[in-house]
Amino acid sequence: MIFDKATALQLCALNEAAYDLATTGHCKLPDGFAAPQAIRMPPGDRPFFLRGDPLDIWGYVSASGGKTYVVFRGTQFTSGLELGQEWCEDAASLPLKRLGPGNVHLGFYGAWEALRAATIALAGTGQRIITGHSLGAAIATLCWADIGGDLMTFASPRVGDPDFAAALWKGQTVRIINEPDIVPDVPTDPPFRHGGFEQKVHGPGSVFDRVLAHALPSYATGLSAL
Repeated sequence: MIFDKATALQLCALNEAAYDLATTGHCKLPDGFAAPQAIRMPPGDRPFFLRGDPLDIWGYVSASGGKTYVVFRGTQFTSGLELGQEWCEDAASLPLKRLGPGNVHLGFYGAWEALRAATIALAGTGQRIITGHSLGAAIATLCWADIGGDLMTFASPRVGDPDFAAALWKGQTVRIINEPDIVPDVPTDPPFRHGGFEQKVHGPGSVFDRVLAHALPSYATGLSAL
């Protein structure tokens, strides 16, 4: 997958819809997309990274133009302090889990493992476009590594070690970051590393307004300005 502005803006809108679906049970997708099929958290104990979010819808699957779109949302933040605390705690997390070509963050892996069966049941076997924002970007990356497809993420933290990151380059994956956003800077490098093609945008926000810098509308504004 290569970076394309129109595709990025479309996927940004699909990611916005994932938050709407989770909070209201409804969302409006761009013209030409099939009704979303929700990716739900199964009953039982939630993995550590998902316990603070009570909503059970973590994404959806839709289709358009013969392609299947798999979309994952991130956590719901209400304040800059909450955002900083979440990702600072994440930055201190070092356990790794083997997945595919390398090792990945244990917390992110647990989140993907909890959603894996529901995702695979909906995603089918055709051409897949996988995307996500924030924690959803990390889950989307592990989904891509597990079941394959094309990958474009927004505000992704670092997910795996250098071997895992190298596989992202080989897959020609795309990772979009807003320059003021701090989330792509965690967890620490080393042992975690980014991979794939990085496209920077310069949307609203700053280190003093982390929620705005991390928000999807800021990413959309930055993309529109390219």
